[in-house]
Amino acid sequence: MISRKMLLEKKMLRKRRLEKTNPICRKTQLSNELRPAYHNILCRADLKQGLPFGVAIPNRATRKAFADTNAGRNLVVCKDVEDMFKRLGI
Repeated sequence: MISRKMLLEKKMLRKRRLEKTNPICRKTQLSNELRPAYHNILCRADLKQGLPFGVAIPNRATRKAFADTNAGRNLVVCKDVEDMFKRLGI
């Protein structure tokens, strides 16, 4: 029967091996501080040499909305959260 201590040691060795073999894990030095999901995404991005998910390019309407808000045009200013929900009809 494998003891709890042996399982923990095995898990730690596996983690160290991953950190040694994966450049993104070595470079960031944050693998112990990042939550496992973020760490997993960073490691996948390194292995894939790019993003591990598809990226949608904004369409014309979205780009226009970004340009308008950056320029301060067509903005809706709300007094508070209740006012915002009221204007949105929620």
